[in-house]
Amino acid sequence: MKHIAKGWHSEIYLTERGTVIKRFKEGLYRNFEKEVRILKQLSNYDFVPKLFSFNNEKMEIEMEYIRGINLREFLRRERDRDKIFNVIKKIFEICFILDKHKIQKEEMNNPEKHIIISDDRIVFIDFERAVEKNRPSNVTQFVEYLYKKKEVLEKFGIKLNEKSKVIEYLKKYKKEYTKESLEDLLRNIFNF
Repeated sequence: MKHIAKGWHSEIYLTERGTVIKRFKEGLYRNFEKEVRILKQLSNYDFVPKLFSFNNEKMEIEMEYIRGINLREFLRRERDRDKIFNVIKKIFEICFILDKHKIQKEEMNNPEKHIIISDDRIVFIDFERAVEKNRPSNVTQFVEYLYKKKEVLEKFGIKLNEKSKVIEYLKKYKKEYTKESLEDLLRNIFNF
């Protein structure tokens, strides 16, 4: 196994089979257990890595290795406005699914390292900090992130409406959690 990454809660190893092993640090069983539970819960979706196995004693998860670049690199490298816009829209759709499942992925206001973009899919990684809530705010947090990146997006011709005009649509979405309220929100963020 080849060591490829180290985080606050775990270390990642690439196996000879082309999968990854995520090994949690001592004392972080709850983080390990939470990630396993959420990967199982979301296993019917292609926006999470496939879970192959897990070992409770070693606190290890074997999962699909996602080839691609993180959101930060994507926004640095990509120059195609439509491709950037489509990725942003797809991230909103994934956030909506997480909201519907009552899973709040705590990093959505700064998701740059936790979203991997490959040629054919967008994958969210690292669910060990996620929380289950009745009123999750993945969409809300991602809206906050976009407004922090407003200047970057405008370089690509993606203009965001004034945040004050978007707040009422955000409140409506948070009240309803429907596809229609999400579409209203997106229409009013991007003015299309």
